[in-house]
Amino acid sequence: MAYKRHKNYVNNLIKSTKAEYFKTKLGNTKNSYDSWQTINSLLNKKSKTTEVNQLKMDNRVITGDQNIAACFNDYFATIGSKLAENITENGADPLRLVSPIKNDFCFKNINASELSDTLAQIKTKKSPGID
Repeated sequence: MAYKRHKNYVNNLIKSTKAEYFKTKLGNTKNSYDSWQTINSLLNKKSKTTEVNQLKMDNRVITGDQNIAACFNDYFATIGSKLAENITENGADPLRLVSPIKNDFCFKNINASELSDTLAQIKTKKSPGID
């Protein structure tokens, strides 16, 4: 019985120490990017980056960082207009696919005392998340 109690004590101590460690580690982050970097490091997640050493374009092999960058730039700078050339116009009004709005939304006029009463009813300890 003493073994079980001691085992539970040690397990609870480990659990609380881990929780405190993670809380401290995440508390030291300055923004969401840092938070995700910390979370990924705690989970031992490595970022997956793939280096492009060569590129095959129009049956040519392109090498060198500058040449590959120029090739990507040319592709993405011209793909929109090339795709637009293949779109056939059928003369139909594209707005016919959109349903008309059936409901309106408008604010009700309130006075200062109504606003004050509503704000007084808000539970301050029940915020939805991190500020």
